[in-house]
Order: sequence, then C-alpha cells, then structure tokens
Amino acid sequence: MGLHLAARLSDERVGRAMELALEYDPEPPFGTGSPEKADAQTQALAMTLLADSAT
Repeated sequence: MGLHLAARLSDERVGRAMELALEYDPEPPFGTGSPEKADAQTQALAMTLLADSAT
C-alpha cells in the first residue's frame, strides 16, 4: 500500500523506483522489484532516491 501511496503523491515513476530501491519483489505492484525487472531510467531514479536519502 505504501508504494501505491507514494505513486499517488508523486507519480508512478517514483513508485516504481521506490519499489526497486526497497527490492520489494514478493508481489511487486509495479513489477520493478529487482534490477533485472527494472528499466535503466527506473534504476537511475532509484539510485538518485537512495543517494538523496543518505544525505
């Protein structure tokens, strides 16, 4: 539910990136829970989100 909420508060692109950053892959709502399933743009955004959260 949290990933859907994040997507609604921003956009689905952010929800997908958050799903990847969390590596949420038991039943991912967006289908991007692992690097093998995510496109390059989603992977780049996930890395940006992770870097931003570390500061």
